[in-house]
Amino acid sequence: MITFEKYMTFTPTTNTYKDKDMNDCLELGLLEEIGEFAGKIKKMHRDDNGVMTIEKHESLIKELGDIAWYTAEILNKNIKGIPKSEYSLSFQYSRPTRIEQIPVTMNTIYINRSSWSSFYLNMLFCISIACEFLNTTPDHVFSENIKKLKSRQDRGVLHGSGDDR
Repeated sequence: MITFEKYMTFTPTTNTYKDKDMNDCLELGLLEEIGEFAGKIKKMHRDDNGVMTIEKHESLIKELGDIAWYTAEILNKNIKGIPKSEYSLSFQYSRPTRIEQIPVTMNTIYINRSSWSSFYLNMLFCISIACEFLNTTPDHVFSENIKKLKSRQDRGVLHGSGDDR
């Protein structure tokens, strides 16, 4: 099982942003990926009466993996230099058994001196909601994203455009 904290140790290996560009690019990239995910759902409802094909399901999991990647890298950037003893990062997911329990059990992301941490806790919560919508788990999303990015890395196409590069 791949935890979010373990996933966070993978994402820097595929980050191609230069230090001077990283701040803006990560935040804008996260917004872009959220928009792409939402756009695919909108088009599914508008064009296909809300029917999710296997191809659309796989495409949404890829987009959600990209959202997770940007979230992880923004967290990595913000905890850089803070001693591990000063923060705790925990993200747990459990399938609901009743509607009142949807969608997750969350522990805590607490990082001293960091007012932005609640926003990214909300991002992790949203990733969990999206996983429930897609009938998958964060672990599956993280694993698929790692496979996709390692393949791009091996082929030298991490930097570029297009979902299927």
